[in-house]
Amino acid sequence: MQSTLARTKERLWLETVGLIILAFVVAAPAHAVNAPNISPATGSFTSEQKVTITAASGTIYYTIDGTVPTTASTQYVAPFYVDDPTQVNAVAYSSGLYSPVTTVYLDVDPALTPVLQSGLSLRLRAGLGVKTAGGVPSQVLQWYDLSGNSNNAVADADSRPTFLNSGMNGMPAINFNGTSQFLSLASDFAILNGSSMFVVTKPTTVTSGARMIDIGSAGLSINLLFRVANSGSYGEFWSYNGPSSSSAQSPSALTAGAIQVLDAVQSVNTATCYLNGLPGSANSSMPTIPNLTRYTNSIGRAGTGGSYYEGNLAEILVYSSALSASQRNAIETYFLQKYRVLEQGPAAPIISVPGGTLPGPTQVVVSSQPGSTTFITRDGTTPSSSSPVYTGCPMNVTYSQTLKAISIKNGVQSSVTSETYTLDSSQWPAPNPGDTTAPSINLELPTPTQ
Repeated sequence: MQSTLARTKERLWLETVGLIILAFVVAAPAHAVNAPNISPATGSFTSEQKVTITAASGTIYYTIDGTVPTTASTQYVAPFYVDDPTQVNAVAYSSGLYSPVTTVYLDVDPALTPVLQSGLSLRLRAGLGVKTAGGVPSQVLQWYDLSGNSNNAVADADSRPTFLNSGMNGMPAINFNGTSQFLSLASDFAILNGSSMFVVTKPTTVTSGARMIDIGSAGLSINLLFRVANSGSYGEFWSYNGPSSSSAQSPSALTAGAIQVLDAVQSVNTATCYLNGLPGSANSSMPTIPNLTRYTNSIGRAGTGGSYYEGNLAEILVYSSALSASQRNAIETYFLQKYRVLEQGPAAPIISVPGGTLPGPTQVVVSSQPGSTTFITRDGTTPSSSSPVYTGCPMNVTYSQTLKAISIKNGVQSSVTSETYTLDSSQWPAPNPGDTTAPSINLELPTPTQ
């Protein structure tokens, strides 16, 4: 028989074990109930959606204001409808226990009609689907993919960018500090034949080589990416296929502090990069995009590290196909209008002398909105950012010609101002490009009077 001391020790040991087990049970999450299912799943929609929630057991409670549901929240008894961007959270509750929270983001907006859903691999927008840690500034934990493909972007504890509630003309954006902050995309990103990419960006600084989005796989060199050019501050779309790589540039440089829409389309071996709807030069020597899964994908830096972007990103679209010109233009217009990008642009330049027949050579000046750069042509062609820059000095109109001018500010181009001047060609002939004779000037001085 056990001694009294032995029995006492055994009882104390059992009580201690019991307390340990009880403490573990109390400390462990109380999730004995399966999480509910919500239909439809996270995605983008142009019409009202019917929301259905089911659970294997328990009573369902849900919220549509972003808060975690409890038994004090709305009890689900029948399907309901949402007709605007909505975050739906739901739990199942039974016998004092809550299930894990199920969350879906339903971006319901008729204005999304131009945002083609076919071939859409990734859709991120800061206005819906951003999970934060709270606090000030609010750190981003996850940026949910609204394409329905679950290519969500997540942050490590020491690399979290910040959420700005009003970072793009009063609309939300994600801010990256340019030194350590980035987001990692899903590791099974697939791109098919051709690609189309869009980024709504507002760089704080235009840093050479900084990458806004980089989709690829370490060691395979199959990247597709947007970055700032190493020289000239232009936006660049790069495509890699093993040892082959090439890029298409935007028509003008990116502007710090301005909201800009940067996009590119590649079909087979030809790609064009656009800035605020204006095309850069097409590159017909791009490598073919390989149909391979990408595993090293980042937003705000290169996929394998470095080349950090500094500034705000509001929306990102990636398609696994080359969009048509009309499809691309519709998406550009949607973004330009939504973020009021064109309101940042300059007014058209003013030419001081109206067009018409001139009695003789005349001096003309061009006035432009402060902060803009003005480009001119004098041969009737439409000016672009590669045309001569107007320096502000008066120009001599000494023969018949058409003077055209545009201004560019914040990456946005004004409309074209044009004036045509006609002079008597017998007295004021246009120069002959083939005449290499040096001009001669004969001066006749007046005879001095006594």
